[in-house]
Amino acid sequence: MMRGGLRITVTFLAAAAPVAAALFTVWVHQDTVQLGYRLSELREQRKKLVNDLRQLEVELWAERSPERLQQIAAGLRMAAPRPEQILAPAGAKGGGRGSP
Repeated sequence: MMRGGLRITVTFLAAAAPVAAALFTVWVHQDTVQLGYRLSELREQRKKLVNDLRQLEVELWAERSPERLQQIAAGLRMAAPRPEQILAPAGAKGGGRGSP
């Protein structure tokens, strides 16, 4: 009886091993395909984010332009300082109040 049981076990393992290997191969392939799709999605997302960043940098530089700052200042009723209102930093040439 032992001999017959061993034969069945060996036969089962001999049949199950290729099936298990095939299932493993299919699983790995399916996982690879899914990762490929995810990578493609992430690349597209990165491309969009880089474009958004460039657009925001352009907008930032436009807001920092001297012309834009003058428009904002005019809207706030600000005027250019008179020469006596300009203070030079300590240690700068001419140092102190008055001309820079």
